[in-house]
Amino acid sequence: MTRAARLAADLGIPANYLSKILNALVRAGILRSVRGPSGGFRLARPTEQVSILDAVKVFEETGSTRQCMLGRGDCTDENACPMHERWKAVSTPVFAYLRETTLADLIAAGSVGPSQGATRKRAHPP
Repeated sequence: MTRAARLAADLGIPANYLSKILNALVRAGILRSVRGPSGGFRLARPTEQVSILDAVKVFEETGSTRQCMLGRGDCTDENACPMHERWKAVSTPVFAYLRETTLADLIAAGSVGPSQGATRKRAHPP
């Protein structure tokens, strides 16, 4: 279990802001929370079962597939908008990366971990 106040301090962000993020992740089933003196937050599923897309979808309306850049509901190869081909070329691999990359992959690559927060400073705010 990790307490929200500790995470906020390690990440250098306001605790009330982080609390809203953590609670949204709890509602989505990504985190589990326990109240009380020994409470805090932890993952609700193994890291291998949580994709980056799972977390992004909590905060962004992504749908399950690539969407039209111009907001057309029927933007397909057969009925393409003016941006379709270029957006498809960019968005398809990005969407695949988000869907296929798990928290376990990020941890294995050294991108995230418990010791990272306090020692790494952000270049700009989130």
